[in-house]
Amino acid sequence: MNSYPKDEHALATYPKTELYSCCEGNRAPDWSEYEYLVLEGCTTIPLDPGTTSEKGSNEILGLQDRKAADFFTVYAWKDGCRAITDVGDFNKATRLIKHLSEISGLEYQINC
Repeated sequence: MNSYPKDEHALATYPKTELYSCCEGNRAPDWSEYEYLVLEGCTTIPLDPGTTSEKGSNEILGLQDRKAADFFTVYAWKDGCRAITDVGDFNKATRLIKHLSEISGLEYQINC
């Protein structure tokens, strides 16, 4: 796990729509409910034509290698996960997880 030393990323300002794109109302979760943050590579897999899931006509597959990923998701973990934000670029995703680590006080790991 990595802890985030205070530096220029701590001074960065990100809109809530970037920090919490997977959270209801783009609001921060209660960080006390989680133990750490994880960055995962994800890809989108279309479902068979005419079928849908609760999330629409695509399924999201996590645990993807950085090169195979279509996008990256920051999750908060404690006995399961909660998606916090989705980011299209790996470098931006690493900056965001570091920033979220600073905001939340949670350590993080990068799994892609």
